[in-house]
Amino acid sequence: AEAVLRLALGQAPWVADLWDELGVILTRQGKEAEAEAVLRKALILAPHFPEAYNDLAAVWALQARLPEAEQAIRRALELRPDYAMAWTNLALVLEAEGRKDEAAAARARAAACPPDLRLSVPP
Repeated sequence: AEAVLRLALGQAPWVADLWDELGVILTRQGKEAEAEAVLRKALILAPHFPEAYNDLAAVWALQARLPEAEQAIRRALELRPDYAMAWTNLALVLEAEGRKDEAAAARARAAACPPDLRLSVPP
């Protein structure tokens, strides 16, 4: 999948979705520094792309950069308040920070959202 995305990016480097998907794959491969750079590229191309903020937050959470992860997730939620996956990820970050009441509220918000229809490639 990575090779296919890189080939597609060679043909259409302006497509933020391709950069985002590559970032997700790199994150799953444990290439967090490269994933962060790729996801930042997606956000340069599409600064109102909530999925890219959420995916960047996942990288930062893996690196224990929890305040930055929270900030990125909150930006995703500003852009898309009904983004269930972002609410769930916010709950996980808040839980990791020991903010249990806020985490419970974020989980409740996630449960109240319509299901996310965006599919990702399984690991």
